[in-house]
Amino acid sequence: MLNDGVALQFLTHQLFTTFSDRDGSSRCGVYCAIANLVERLKNENRVDVFRAVKDLRDWRPGMVGNMEQYKFCYEAVGDYIQSFDLYGNFK
Repeated sequence: MLNDGVALQFLTHQLFTTFSDRDGSSRCGVYCAIANLVERLKNENRVDVFRAVKDLRDWRPGMVGNMEQYKFCYEAVGDYIQSFDLYGNFK
């Protein structure tokens, strides 16, 4: 149980991860968007946050439910990219 009362459940087995929150879409959408963006960055060496979120919303409306969560996706991917900077830990 997290501080905001959202129950999170993780079950990882081989290639599958189950992630659940209270409404089943908003916070799950943030996790799915970031996971998809990181994988796309690894495979294609580029990302499109707008497209990743749109694809999730096409599948299930409510994924990444507000602007704060959308910005968090940008920040998380940016932090991931910056973590590979040579002297990134001296900032």
